[in-house]
Amino acid sequence: MVNRKPRLLTTGITPLPKKVSAAMRRPMVDGHGAEAWALMESVRQGLADVLETKSEIFLLPGTGTGGLEAALVNHLSRGDHVLACTHGFFSGLFAAMAEKLGAAVETMVAEPGKGVDWAALERRLQDDRKGKIKAILLTHHETSTGVLNDLAQLAAAKGKHPALVLVNALSSAGGVPLLPDLWGLDVTVMCSHKGLMCAPGLAFLAIGQRAKERWKTAGMAKAYWDLSHLAHWLSRGITPFDPPLTLIYGMVEVMGYLRDKEARVQAYRRTASNAFLFRSYLPALRGKCVAAPKDRAPNATVFRLAGETHCEDIKKALLSDFNISISRGMGTLAESTLRVNHQGWVFPKDIMALGEAMTSLTKATYRENQRGSVERPPECSLESDERPSHEA
Repeated sequence: MVNRKPRLLTTGITPLPKKVSAAMRRPMVDGHGAEAWALMESVRQGLADVLETKSEIFLLPGTGTGGLEAALVNHLSRGDHVLACTHGFFSGLFAAMAEKLGAAVETMVAEPGKGVDWAALERRLQDDRKGKIKAILLTHHETSTGVLNDLAQLAAAKGKHPALVLVNALSSAGGVPLLPDLWGLDVTVMCSHKGLMCAPGLAFLAIGQRAKERWKTAGMAKAYWDLSHLAHWLSRGITPFDPPLTLIYGMVEVMGYLRDKEARVQAYRRTASNAFLFRSYLPALRGKCVAAPKDRAPNATVFRLAGETHCEDIKKALLSDFNISISRGMGTLAESTLRVNHQGWVFPKDIMALGEAMTSLTKATYRENQRGSVERPPECSLESDERPSHEA
């Protein structure tokens, strides 16, 4: 590997601010003492401030996927009719988890590269006059396609239908506005890394009052993920597990930054600017975004390269020659796409380094193709409305 500064631009684990890394090196304290309790409460209240929500925030040691399972098992019973809006690998995973846990899952599949069809969702809910649908599963940012769903349209589409709304916000929190109360989200699932700029290992759930009422009747089996059990102990000032203090130290630092509204707006703008900057390189790379312009997320870019360019070869060369890490595609797009993160502690200099490295690699690939008499791939121009539509 060449001696270059490492740049982590993967859509999963993301870079940590230096202050967060430093905070995570603090000495351990009594995990069940007053200091640890105050730190955890600081994180819970800080995240509520970031979301501008009155929902209660629950913190669980575990991955984001664990948080999704907690959202399902605490609010559903086996056989419950669930409507899952899918438009890629991760929204499909949310639906598949519900089905494995015993729910009767109906899927509404969006067109490739597009988000939820809100008009179709509205029609489907209006047809459900008896209220058989118990929950709607939504994924805010689908990182396999680069789609961001405009959840502000949810309230109009849902109307007065009683179904709970369970949202996978694992890869959107911290990178774009996320407003459960304003948008009518009953359960919002987040994680400590990605846009929230800490290390992986914590799941967060914002639980509204309607969702808490469902705890009384939800019959899916649960033990570790039992939120009513957790709420019982928290109400007594007791944490019913040994808290992962290293991660909590880091999240206290993150919340100290993001709970300031001006700082949040700055972070959202930086994410959008990073996206716009990277996408400005795509014409020269003969690349094209998977997501349709109006549904395109600023959090990450998922793109195809035209012609004979092999995505895995580009990914490996970026790491070996330039010390830059990006993500490969997922699901049906695994072999044909690459994914680049723009949110969190990522800056224009990182994006420019990637753009220049990819330009160098694709030029070299094209020269190799010429020597092999491979036909030149067609140019792919960006749409005229390429500027991110979700910029804060």
